[in-house]
Amino acid sequence: MSVKRISCPSCGATLQLDSTKTICEYCGSNIIFEDRNITELEEEYQNLCIRFKFGKTESDYKNLFVLFSAMENYKDSATLAKKSIARAREIHKHNNILKTIKILSPILLIIIIASIGFASKIVEKNNHDVNKINIRLLSITSKITEDTNYAQKDKYIINFKYEMDNKTNVDIDYIEFVMYVDSVDGFRIGSVRSQFGGSTNKSINLKAQDTLIIETYIYTYSLTDDHLINYLYNKTIEDYIYSYEVTTVYFRDGKKYYLY
Repeated sequence: MSVKRISCPSCGATLQLDSTKTICEYCGSNIIFEDRNITELEEEYQNLCIRFKFGKTESDYKNLFVLFSAMENYKDSATLAKKSIARAREIHKHNNILKTIKILSPILLIIIIASIGFASKIVEKNNHDVNKINIRLLSITSKITEDTNYAQKDKYIINFKYEMDNKTNVDIDYIEFVMYVDSVDGFRIGSVRSQFGGSTNKSINLKAQDTLIIETYIYTYSLTDDHLINYLYNKTIEDYIYSYEVTTVYFRDGKKYYLY
C-alpha cells in the first residue's frame, strides 16, 4: 500500500496515511479518508494480475512488464514485472525453437525418408544377396551308357553332384550358375553352365537358410569331340580347382537377379 500525505481537517497538521482510517498524532482526531486513487490502483493491480495469469504471447508479457513497472512497487508489482519480462523471454525462446523446427522439418523429413529408403535397400540387398548363395562340388562320376536305345547308347557322361547353400532370407525357385574348371597350375580348362528349376523342371524349392543337394550332367559321343569332357572323364574333384559364378536367380518373392 502506498503512503499518502494529507492535512488533518481539525488541526491542519501534515499526516502520512497508509489506510482508509487513522488518528491524528497531533490532536487525536479520527480521520476517515477515502482515497479513490488507491482504489483505482488496486483495481488496476488486480486486473494486471489476471492478465498475467492468462497471458499467452510475448507481447502480452512485455506490456505487463511495462505496466507493473509503472506501479512504483505497489504490493508485489516489482516482482511481477520481473516475472513478466522473464516469461516474455521464455516465450520468445520457445517461438524461435518452433521457427527453427518449422524451417528444418522439410529437411528432416527428406533425411528420414532417405534413411528409410536406404535402410530398405540394405534390407532388400541382404534378402537378395546372391553372394550368400554358396555352391560346392561334392563329386564327379563318369560312365559310358549301355542303354539299348540307340539314342542313349555309348554316351560318355560326366555327372556332377552339387551342394547349394542358400544363406539369403528368401526361398529360391530357379538358379543358374557357371562352374569354372582350372588346373592346379592355374590353366583354364573350361566351364560348365548349370540350370536348376524354372519352367522345365519347376521350382528347385531351395528354402531360405537351407541347403540342397542336386545333380546335373554333361555328355558327348566322343571324348575327342569335347575338350572339357576329355579332361574330366574318369577324374576326381581333387584333380582340378573349381570356382562358381551365379548368373541368374528367381527368388520366391518375385525378385529376380541377372548377371549380364
